[in-house]
Amino acid sequence: AALLFDNDGTLVDTMPFLYGMYRDTLQEMTGEKMSWPRFVQIMSDNSPAVDTLLELAAEKGHTLDPKECARCWRKHVAKALSEPRGVSAIRPIVDIARRAREQGIPIALVTAAPSLWADGMLRAAG
Repeated sequence: AALLFDNDGTLVDTMPFLYGMYRDTLQEMTGEKMSWPRFVQIMSDNSPAVDTLLELAAEKGHTLDPKECARCWRKHVAKALSEPRGVSAIRPIVDIARRAREQGIPIALVTAAPSLWADGMLRAAG
């Protein structure tokens, strides 16, 4: 037996962190602002970032070049990862993981995110 924990949204709350990257990219590309409720709503679609940004821009009447949007997104991701803010551990889940480890139960982190992302989020969450 072992316990597996997903990173984003289970072990670590990354939504405020993600919001900052989407907000900053959209604002740079269109000059438009994005509300937190709209961000939460669109994130439930689980679409790739650039597709989401293109959709958000289109809602505001803008047509973006996908390659330029991807470049701008990568720039904001790199900046955010260099100074992660808005990332926090989800304490009840972290406590479960710690208790399991103390009891000798194997634990592991699973994620679809690149290891650079997962490592950065875990470090930022403490």
